[in-house]
Amino acid sequence: MGLLNALFSLYGWTLWILHLAIAGPLILLVVSISPPAAFGLIKAMCRSALRLVGINVRVSGLQHVDNQRQYLLMGNHPSMLDPFFVAIALPHFAVAVEKAANFKIPVYGRIVARWGNIPIHKDDPVRARQAIALATERFRQGKSLVILPEGTRSKDGRLGPFKKGGFHLAIDTGATILPFTIKGAFPVFPSGGWRIHPGVVEVVFGAPLSAEGVSRDRLDALLAETRSRIEAPLSPQEATLALA
Repeated sequence: MGLLNALFSLYGWTLWILHLAIAGPLILLVVSISPPAAFGLIKAMCRSALRLVGINVRVSGLQHVDNQRQYLLMGNHPSMLDPFFVAIALPHFAVAVEKAANFKIPVYGRIVARWGNIPIHKDDPVRARQAIALATERFRQGKSLVILPEGTRSKDGRLGPFKKGGFHLAIDTGATILPFTIKGAFPVFPSGGWRIHPGVVEVVFGAPLSAEGVSRDRLDALLAETRSRIEAPLSPQEATLALA
């Protein structure tokens, strides 16, 4: 079984490289002209790339989503493939706060930079605050924004502590937070490995909550409620009671 999976993973990475080599230049061209115009193309590319390796993505909880509203989307971060899962599930165009190292990945880095994603240096508090300030500016310009409040990918598939930067942004802008939960992602591509496992990943949207009028001394309560809504759909193996 291990050998078969290793061969399948090699096959899968080969397909991904070819897929990106073919689709990447077209996506980069369209994104360079108009990122929102590339929204549907990005979603289709992500879905087709995942299907090549036997990963299907389901989206539920759409009754909580108003496609005409601006949101601060917050969710868990169980897998390196989360940008693909989130892109498929997004109700409309949004930019994201993303690890700065990702912007150095060939083709992918150029696409997310042109898309408008914001690089964050997690190990540099000053530059991290600058990234949140830029994200706040983008949100005030009317763009929906994706933040993964754990700040880093889960090492064991369980929900980790939340950082507070995104919640300061929510309070400063009076944002409506739209929580989402990625289920089943860790088994298909565990952290620290290179092997891909076919499976089903589900992205579940929860009921939104508003930070409008929330005072700074209520930040921890806002964080706890957002975390509760993200954690609710998780299995006991994926959830944890640890708080920031």
